[in-house]
Amino acid sequence: MPFFWSRHAILTLIRQYALIAIVIQSFSDQETTDIFNGVRTKQALRLVPLELWPLAQKKLGYLNAATKPHDMQIPPGNRLKHLDANLWSVRINDFYRITFGFEGGNAIEVRISKHYA
Repeated sequence: MPFFWSRHAILTLIRQYALIAIVIQSFSDQETTDIFNGVRTKQALRLVPLELWPLAQKKLGYLNAATKPHDMQIPPGNRLKHLDANLWSVRINDFYRITFGFEGGNAIEVRISKHYA
């Protein structure tokens, strides 16, 4: 029986072994940059609780490996939403979202924000 790689597994491997160039070109704020890089600052801890950092970093890693917004549909729990002309959103959990734009195959203006229902 042939073995097929899932899209999720491929994106994970790409991120782990850094086989592609970094595609997150810019962050909207220093707090999101700190979370992405694992730097514990007061501002970053105020933005997102420490227990959610691993999940936020994982989602930012997927975004870093994505070459188009629709790559973020995997896994389905991301709940990719097209908000505006060049503004997209994925869910971290019920209360936090990552918003970003895409330009030339690169994520731009990446930001983690609280989501109020």
